[in-house]
This record gives sequence, C-alpha cells and structure tokens, in this order.
Amino acid sequence: MTQFDTDPPLDVIIANLPYADLHFRNPHAARRILQVHQELMAAAVERTALGGFLVALTTRQLMDHKNPVVRQAIFQELDLLGAVRLPGTTYHPTLTPEQTSPTDLLVLRRRPAGEPNRSAPWVDSGRGVFPGGQARVNTYFTNYPHHVIGKIEFVEDLERGTPRMSVVAPDSDLEPALRLGLRQIVQEASANGLTAAPLSATAPPSPSTGIGRSAPPGDGGTTPCRSSPQGPRFDPLG
Repeated sequence: MTQFDTDPPLDVIIANLPYADLHFRNPHAARRILQVHQELMAAAVERTALGGFLVALTTRQLMDHKNPVVRQAIFQELDLLGAVRLPGTTYHPTLTPEQTSPTDLLVLRRRPAGEPNRSAPWVDSGRGVFPGGQARVNTYFTNYPHHVIGKIEFVEDLERGTPRMSVVAPDSDLEPALRLGLRQIVQEASANGLTAAPLSATAPPSPSTGIGRSAPPGDGGTTPCRSSPQGPRFDPLG
C-alpha cells in the first residue's frame, strides 16, 4: 500500500481501496481499529483539496454496513455526487458471483468552507426485499436502482453455505450502462452547481479547525495540478 504525504492536497484522487477480513491498528489513532478500506478512505479524504473530487472503488460494505459511523463522517465533509454498483466479477472475470461481492464506484466532492451540504442521501442503510431474499442495502441504491449495473440475485456463499446478495453481470456489455450511469451523475452534479471550486472559493481553514488525526508519513511522489487548500484533518470515527 502506498502512503501519501500531506502537502499539498490534490484536486482529483482516484482510490482503489482493498478489502479483506484483516484489521489493523492505526498508530496515529490507536483508540480505533478500522477496516483497511475505511482507513484508506479516510487518508484519501484528507488528501482531497477543498472543492476537489474523490473517486473511490470500494467494497459494498462501505455503503451497506449497518453501522453508519464512517458514512456519517464522510457526509459531514463531502457531497456524494453519485455511485454505481458493479458486479464483483467485473474485476474477477474468472470467478463466479458465488465467489465475489459487488463493487461500488463512488464519486464525491469535498465541500468548500461555507457551502451547504448538498450530498445525495447515503448515510442510512436498511433491509431491502429482492427476489430470493432480503439484504441490507444503502438508501442511495433504493433511490437510484438503475445505478446497479446487473441483476441483484441471492447466491450461496461458498464459505458459509448460506444465501447472500450478489450482483450478476448483464448478458450484454456493461460498459455502456456504466458510461450512462456516470454521465447521469455528472449531469446532475453540474445542474446542482457541484463542480470544481475555484481557488477563490476555497479559503484555507483556521488552524483551530483540525480534527486531530495526523496522516501517516509516506513517500509522496504525486504532483497536483494546482496547490489547493486541504481543509481540516479527517477522522472517520471522531
């Protein structure tokens, strides 16, 4: 895993977040244990400039988990412009739906100081009824079912021997559906004024606004297209 430096922040970050049944203790916030994808999501948020964009490819558990604490923390600082749920076999074409879990593509914008929260609703998740069973699903996909690319089905979990929700890829190429979903997200965000913010609208925060967690040091090496205000430190668990 690559760790990032903390200065300057970046206008656009694309994060491919790993996920496993592995937990680790963050030396900079030892009071909490986060799943790997949650911790790296927090690091990506910290590195996103005010008015900048974060595109994250992550496990469905970030959206669907019954504990909303991480989503609530992100919701306080970023607007979710939209999300697309992909079949797990998209990135594991040699596997079957029984062996994979859906993957979510999130598009977020870090809110400049003073802007109102205009995020799409996504903090809550609840039980959804689908052909074959019930499963916890994020409110966003309840409101935007067409942003699930494929068909929601229940398959047998090969490890546990119990049914679980999966997304089965469509018979046709999923790229046109993905392009359409992302185009709709961009169009809706543009219509709501959720575009890249100019430097004049992203004043640096007061030193007293820091939330308190320092990002871990890293080797850096990424050059932003402009030096933008970073905003307060982001701690997903407060």
